[in-house]
Amino acid sequence: ASAGNYLFDGVGLGDFGIESDRGRLAPRVAGLIQHRLQQLLDENRLPEYRRLMALRPNLLRGFDESLQTQGPNPMASFLERMQCVGPLRSLQGTQPVLLAACAGDDAALAGLLRVRADVNAREAR
Repeated sequence: ASAGNYLFDGVGLGDFGIESDRGRLAPRVAGLIQHRLQQLLDENRLPEYRRLMALRPNLLRGFDESLQTQGPNPMASFLERMQCVGPLRSLQGTQPVLLAACAGDDAALAGLLRVRADVNAREAR
């Protein structure tokens, strides 16, 4: 795998010679991600925060699902996690529909499509 693929491969999906290592590694990976998210918030780097939040479920694949939480309204929960103002509003150039697609969050994506999120909108640079 190339260096650029690491963001899309869940660490927990790797081959572990000792299966209990997977469980011991899970909170450390989740902690590293959480630390970076807090750092991005503290620096007011919201586009990067949203991207990492969108990638977080993929990064935690293969670990205990309790590391990922989702409320009763998947779209609302997703928008809250991403700190989005609304489902159709671009925040600093990033569309919520793009973040949901990157996260692989089918339920949030379905909700965004129901409210007519623009799937053809481009990310501003």
